[in-house]
Amino acid sequence: MVARNVADAVEPPRIEKKREIRALSAQEVQRLLDVAHRESRQPELYVLAVTTGMRLGELLGLRWQDIVPPVAYVRQALKKAGPNPVFAAPKTQKGFREVWLPLSAVAALEAVRVRQQAEKSLAGESYEDHDLVFAQPNGRPLDGHNVSQREFKRLLSPAGLPDMRFHDLRHTNATLLLEAGVPAKVVSERLGHSGIGITLDIYSHVLPTMQEQAASKLEEMLFGRDGDGAR
Repeated sequence: MVARNVADAVEPPRIEKKREIRALSAQEVQRLLDVAHRESRQPELYVLAVTTGMRLGELLGLRWQDIVPPVAYVRQALKKAGPNPVFAAPKTQKGFREVWLPLSAVAALEAVRVRQQAEKSLAGESYEDHDLVFAQPNGRPLDGHNVSQREFKRLLSPAGLPDMRFHDLRHTNATLLLEAGVPAKVVSERLGHSGIGITLDIYSHVLPTMQEQAASKLEEMLFGRDGDGAR
C-alpha cells in the first residue's frame, strides 16, 4: 500500500539493561573457599577468581609463562576447549594487563604446580602440555561451561549461598576492593576495563559508601576527629 516503510526513518529507543550485581561479602567468600577446598579438584581456581577479578576465560587461558610472582599477566583467554582448543588475545589493549597477586594467590599457584607435576608424571607421554595453570589431569583445557554451570553451582548450596554466576566472583573482587578504599582507577586497571567510566557505572552502588568514607577520612586528617565528631 505504501512505497516505503516509514518506520525505517525512526530511531527506536534503546533498551536499558540493568546489571544485576551479586557480590559476596568477605565472610561469604571464605565459606565458598572452604567448600571449594573440600569438594573441588582445583579450589585454587576460585582463590584466583576472587583475588584477581579475572574472567573465567582468562583464568582458563592463564599459562605458567604468564606468572612472574607476585604478578600475573593477562595475555590470552580460552575460547573453546576440547582436543583442539582455541585461545584468543584480549579484545582491547586494556585487556592486556598485569595483576598483582596477594600472598594467598601466590600460595594457591604453588599448590597447583605441585599437584600438576604429579599429574604429569602419572599421565606420562599422554599428557597434553599447553602450559596451562588450570587444566584437566591430562593437560587439556577445562571446559568453561562445566566449571561455571556444574562445579561452581554445586559449591553454592553447601556454602549457604544463593544461586549466582561465576562472573559474580569478578564483581565480588571489584566491590571488596572499592569498599576497602582502593582507588577506582586501580580497580579499573586490574579488571581490564577500557575506561574508568565503565567501572564507576557498573559499581555505582558502592560509591555512596566510598563518599561517606572519604568525608570521614578528610575530617580526621584536617581536624583530628572522625565523622561522628569524636576526637
